[in-house]
Amino acid sequence: MDLGLLPEQFWDLTWKEFDYLVRAKQSRDYQVWDVARTIGTWILSPHTKKKIKPKDLLKLPEVTDVKISTLDDFKRAVKNYNHGKSKTSS
Repeated sequence: MDLGLLPEQFWDLTWKEFDYLVRAKQSRDYQVWDVARTIGTWILSPHTKKKIKPKDLLKLPEVTDVKISTLDDFKRAVKNYNHGKSKTSS
């Protein structure tokens, strides 16, 4: 997921700030997909006898479906990233 952050901006964030940025990005992405599926419904509706809803075309996670990351998840991800990085550089 590209948040458009420079490395020094990323490392200056607190875990909570980072989590908020990720959630905001996901929310914007879901809004874009919601518009796309709504337009798709408008296009398909005249050509089908069955009434279709946007959620029939593309199921998007609800806000309650988004898993909240923990600090331990973050530490594990950094550890895995650094471990993989040392393998490729040696």
